[in-house]
Amino acid sequence: PPGRNEVRDKWKFSDAGWVIRGSESNQFKFVSDRLGLSIDTAMGMAPQDAYRVIGSALVKIKDLQGPQLDLPRESEIVSWSFDLRSGEFSVEVRSDRRFSFYKLVMHPHAPVWAIQCAFATPFDLSAKSMDLATSARKVGERRERELFLQTVQASQLIAGEVVGPVEITLVGRHGVYGAFIKGEDQVLPKSYFEVLEASKAFHKDFWKTDIEIDGPAEDQLAVRTMLYYLRRGSTDKLPPFGASNAKYRGARFWDAEAWMLPVLAIVDREKANTATRWRIDNLGERIAWETAAGGKDVTPKEFGNALHVAGWVAWWMGRAIDLQMTTAADEKKVLEVVFPQFYKASSDSERGMQIKGVESPDEGKLRDNDLVTNLLAKRVATTAADHGIADGEDLELFKSIVIPKAQDDLPATYDNDLIRGYQQTAALLALYPLEETFVEGVTEKMFDRYADLTSEVGPAMSESIHATIAARLGRKDAYTRWRKSWQTYTDDAMMFHERRNKQDAYFMTGAAGSLQTVLYGFAGMHIEREGIVAGASKSLGNGHQVAFRPNLPAEWKSLTLHNVFLGPHRATVRIDHSGVSIE
Repeated sequence: PPGRNEVRDKWKFSDAGWVIRGSESNQFKFVSDRLGLSIDTAMGMAPQDAYRVIGSALVKIKDLQGPQLDLPRESEIVSWSFDLRSGEFSVEVRSDRRFSFYKLVMHPHAPVWAIQCAFATPFDLSAKSMDLATSARKVGERRERELFLQTVQASQLIAGEVVGPVEITLVGRHGVYGAFIKGEDQVLPKSYFEVLEASKAFHKDFWKTDIEIDGPAEDQLAVRTMLYYLRRGSTDKLPPFGASNAKYRGARFWDAEAWMLPVLAIVDREKANTATRWRIDNLGERIAWETAAGGKDVTPKEFGNALHVAGWVAWWMGRAIDLQMTTAADEKKVLEVVFPQFYKASSDSERGMQIKGVESPDEGKLRDNDLVTNLLAKRVATTAADHGIADGEDLELFKSIVIPKAQDDLPATYDNDLIRGYQQTAALLALYPLEETFVEGVTEKMFDRYADLTSEVGPAMSESIHATIAARLGRKDAYTRWRKSWQTYTDDAMMFHERRNKQDAYFMTGAAGSLQTVLYGFAGMHIEREGIVAGASKSLGNGHQVAFRPNLPAEWKSLTLHNVFLGPHRATVRIDHSGVSIE
């Protein structure tokens, strides 16, 4: 009708920071801490992949096909949208000059999803290699059809994480579908609207914690989308892709401690607590590059010599104590595993303590005296001595640990560093998040040397680290670097991918890196000992404070952190170009 486009454009503008929209084919992810679904936006509502979280294990539900839409011939997908405020996904289809709508929503607490269509064409719920039992009963004058798909096998992505064969019961009725494991309540909601109302109530509470930007609408939508997927997709094991993807089989990496937990601790303390506790309770004999349930080492052979991962786990435990999320006893338990790893790998020499033949964060060849690994080793030894795990002699040896140097005496990435290029940022991790203190001028020189030497085909996170450091240094290119840190890795559906080829989503690690720039770069958040002069700070009551020294982009008028956690306390932090207020 006349005026339709004008009204629609006004509606789209008002929702610009909340609704993801598109008209092209994209893989779209629906995630929670129990279930992950993937659909093609141009193929209706048929999930291509489905995953369940069982305990802390990720399993793939085999051969899930339905429900599938029986679309009219010559139908055309006009547009699709996902509303972050309600969790509802909508597809608009045009056929024979008529518009029809199809909608999908996931239940916020159960492994359940629901689908609604605007016309009476029935769904064809089918499944390959599944036992499909159909029964019908008459209720009053209305006939109801109940579909049960029982004893569906699911594949374990890491052998032995789940005891015995994995069986999933798929149940569908009236457009509501569930994927249950043995022992779960298999009662389905009665209708799409019941699932939608539960989702709306959940999201109303969920968005009490928000990051609000007075700036470009694209920036706001990107930040909220990253915040949404990180919080919704985080599980207790906290793998890089949550339940959205089978890549890395749902194993725990150092991504959790160095990238995701520093954000979750501020925006979702309960999830941060749970994920921190998982590591403490699943240490195993050593901190591995990839860890499965029970601390089982499932690392591929080529990454078996990576040692910095153990250092990042110990680093996070110290940060978690500062934020009152764990105890000194827990830190000691972790260090009793971590310190021996460093001690066994080290050797004394005329140069000082050395650690040879380790995997650098840059990855690739094994290196001697990797900068970040050695700095972490020194910190681990200091904290281990505080707990009585390391003795005075051990501490003195680690204080002499080798810091690799380039010809001009600046810290190198590792011994014999050619300083030509890196798969991903490595040396600059010493500046952030490790926050190592160097003599005056070294930080700036290191940044200028290394910030533009990372590979274009490397994984996400490098540019977000560079953006955070640039913001803390007051560099004008921090904003450009930050936008590159997510625009390069997100597709038209705002799905975050691990690499620029955009084949693996949803990559929570990359999203967390970009959110760290917002929190620790632009908002200028520092967790530090009390007494350091800051424009605005909140005491944590344990000798530490959360301080804000903001570096707001010129493109943003203000930044508001709504209802976030500063340690155990909730606060709203408002930042503009005139200063900071904490309520």
